[in-house]
Amino acid sequence: MKIRERQSIKFILLSTFIIVFSFVISDGLLALRDPVERIAGDNRYETAVEIAERQYDYDEVETVIVARGDMAGQYADGLAGNVLAGALDAPILLTAPDTLPEATEEAVDAYDPEELIILGGENAVSREVKYELDVLHTTRIDGHSREETAALIAEKANEEAGLANYAFVVSGTAPADSLVAGPQAVKDNAAILQVMPWRDGIPQVTADMIEELELDKIVVVGGPAVVSYREYDELEYLLEMYAREDDEEDDNDDAVENGENDEGEDEDEDEDEDEVDVEIIRVHGADRYGTSVAMAEKYFEEAEEAIFTGGPDPRLADAMAGGYLAAAKDLPVLYCEESLSEEVEEYFTDIVTITSGAYILGGEAAVSASVADEIRNIIWDEYEEHMFIIDTQYKDMVNLHTIEVRTSGQVHRLQIEGMEMHYEGSNEFSYATTSLTSGADATLEAFDRDGNLLESRTVTLD
Repeated sequence: MKIRERQSIKFILLSTFIIVFSFVISDGLLALRDPVERIAGDNRYETAVEIAERQYDYDEVETVIVARGDMAGQYADGLAGNVLAGALDAPILLTAPDTLPEATEEAVDAYDPEELIILGGENAVSREVKYELDVLHTTRIDGHSREETAALIAEKANEEAGLANYAFVVSGTAPADSLVAGPQAVKDNAAILQVMPWRDGIPQVTADMIEELELDKIVVVGGPAVVSYREYDELEYLLEMYAREDDEEDDNDDAVENGENDEGEDEDEDEDEDEVDVEIIRVHGADRYGTSVAMAEKYFEEAEEAIFTGGPDPRLADAMAGGYLAAAKDLPVLYCEESLSEEVEEYFTDIVTITSGAYILGGEAAVSASVADEIRNIIWDEYEEHMFIIDTQYKDMVNLHTIEVRTSGQVHRLQIEGMEMHYEGSNEFSYATTSLTSGADATLEAFDRDGNLLESRTVTLD
């Protein structure tokens, strides 16, 4: 029989560090709890509703955002949607272009928002779907291109909440980079703008938004394969040009205000005086999985948990709906495929503690059960490193009862109800008794070689 945990556990590490947890028994192994929580419906549309319900009560939402959720549209209109979701404190729900999913319709009815914002034109969300949504005040944000839609979303977010003086820039053909930037964009109210590899230079709508937002910093997300060196240099040039124009306007305004003019000034000004305080950086990895880690390392230094979502393009819809949830929890989004990449595994192993957990967005078609087990085992390995009493078994015989306990290597002595347990070798202890019967409570105490109490735990024998 297994020993059922009755009370909380107290770890005492060299009498200086106390941690209290609630444990359960699972297959003979003591574990804190299942540290992995999957947020999922039967499909991406239901998953978006589950994510929304996790963050928003039905009676507290004034605005709902709806975006196209199928892969055929490459999530183009929803790529920058998390920024608007953050500005309006609104959930993002997904729809098919020509058919309104039942889960989405029911969620919109339940939220009963004052305003509905549709991202994309009628090719993305048809007129029929708009009528089915049946919200009196409905607005479309629809550009002639995906980069224009991103700029219009930023403009709307700026009107509603005021955006930061820096922005993320991504390739409109690399949805993974845009979506992994979502949580930090929401946290900082930072725009997500787009460039396109087939355009001749930076799209004018993107350049205009850099000027309108008076940006002094750009964070390019993704490597040179998605945002080229040329585009990077042009973005830097635009930052400097607009900043210099702003400085000149400020100087002219000051001169007019003070009744000054520039006659007789030395035309050979020091070049240093023309320098402007702007910055552009690139955050990327070798691929989208490495880029998700790079973003996590740069912007979520204190994170001890993470949100996992499918990394291949067909599985990215859950990240589109979940960016604002990640922002609310102040957690990074990490991508996974059929298994955790080396970079993702190393990063997550480095950040987890014995109190860590993880969230998975989407069902097993998006993030498989085996990947969930990988994530779970990384956390459980951390538990085991900090546990002293690891595994307990109770064997009930006719006249004699045996308790077997497996411990960590730091345990030198183990007592049950003050009685010494016999060391069997290989970190295993046993105790035979006639008095401790099924249903009885018993206290286990583990000691190190110097006699320091490492752990005290009360269990129920059954």
